[in-house]
Amino acid sequence: MKSNHINRNLDSHNHLPEDLQSFLKNLSPEDEAKLLKIVNAGKDLLGKLQTNENEIHSLLNALEGGYTLPQFGGDVIRDGSAVLPTGRNIHAMDPWRIPSDLAMKRGAHIAEKLIEAHQEENGIYPETIAQVLWGMDTIKTKGEPVAIILGLFGAEPIKDGQGKISSYGLIPIEKLGRPRIDVLMTASGIFRDTFGMQMDFLDRLVQLAASADEPHEMNFIRKHVDEIMAEKRITFEQATARIFTQREGDYGTYVDDQIESSSWQEENELGDMFIKRNSYSYGGKRSGTENTLVLELMMKKVDRISQEIDSVEYGLTDHQHYFAQSGAMSQAVEKRSGKKVSVSYIESYTSETNIQNLDSMIRMEARTKILNPKWYDTMLKNGRSGAAEISSRFTYLLGWSATTKSVDKWVFDESAKTFLFDEEMRNKLEKLNPEALKNMTGRMLEAAGRGLWNASEDDLEKLRELYADLEDKLEGIKVTS
Repeated sequence: MKSNHINRNLDSHNHLPEDLQSFLKNLSPEDEAKLLKIVNAGKDLLGKLQTNENEIHSLLNALEGGYTLPQFGGDVIRDGSAVLPTGRNIHAMDPWRIPSDLAMKRGAHIAEKLIEAHQEENGIYPETIAQVLWGMDTIKTKGEPVAIILGLFGAEPIKDGQGKISSYGLIPIEKLGRPRIDVLMTASGIFRDTFGMQMDFLDRLVQLAASADEPHEMNFIRKHVDEIMAEKRITFEQATARIFTQREGDYGTYVDDQIESSSWQEENELGDMFIKRNSYSYGGKRSGTENTLVLELMMKKVDRISQEIDSVEYGLTDHQHYFAQSGAMSQAVEKRSGKKVSVSYIESYTSETNIQNLDSMIRMEARTKILNPKWYDTMLKNGRSGAAEISSRFTYLLGWSATTKSVDKWVFDESAKTFLFDEEMRNKLEKLNPEALKNMTGRMLEAAGRGLWNASEDDLEKLRELYADLEDKLEGIKVTS
């Protein structure tokens, strides 16, 4: 008979379902130890979540000039109870430990999955993958986006005796067992400002890989650097630029501003704006040097685009920054390479790392959010702001369609039917936020006018009448029948 801790306490838990009691009685000692570890970790986490008096005590102590204990912040799900209890002087991370061991493990795994996905679709290795680097995502994941790049390069962090990362080094090609994949890195302004050390390490790594005595078919970084130098007769320093973003002090691609203000004529303007805003290279001695030439050349070589989604709260259609970054980049790549490349999104907010393609994610989010009654009914309960949230999704769908053509006709059809052609819904939105309703109507007309939505003439006429009516009401013009 077992005498383990769980079974000794079964008599006091007779209220548990019989199948659970049976499960506990039949646990092996090894499985019991694992379960107890999970249970104890849960108890520790719950206790720390319920202990929140430290916040007011620390605040009062700080106001009196006292010392507040420091602690790194983070996500309870990802980082566990180490970030608790609250009430300490938090900092985002230790830059000398980016990427963390866990991030490196997950990033290397994601890199291999990206390569496998491309091989399944195309039958060959990708030579260049464009990886988006966002500051907050990197902070929250302790460096997973950087780790993905290291995985693609076939590299790993080199640590000193204290466990701090001093550089990134190449894994021998014999051990790697596949070619080194070239990576075009497009960073946000926040990443540029926060991760200068990592950009220097990555820049040195690119130059190290480009100098490695390895054949082109096993080292695409060296292959592309040699090709660029021969074609354009530029220096090794120029040809190894791989980290691009805005010039110092600038933030954003402006593509979202163009969509918001409808200030674009031809679709290629959006991709061109992405190039114009992101043509400044960083790392090492570059410090924001304008290098449009190499960026344009690398765009021609991109086979795939990758970006992480690290939060369950926000998806592709929840804000404008995704289409303004990876969406606009895909348009820029397509124009310069003459081919349509896949855009992969890595869902890394759980223990699993799922890779999804852009088109399927847009469809999934359309069904689960904007066209889901549970979602939009909840939004409407928030009154004017909730109606504005629904309205903004119409702008974002337009942005995705303009940059990638990834919004199916049925998404536009059902959106118009649900929110604009349904009299009860339309009246509710007009009462809550007439400006939001006008934007939704205008975006549908704009999508049709730009050839992004093949709407029927009857539907367009209804939308025109609705838009004119809303415009008159908002301008205070009395409408008579």
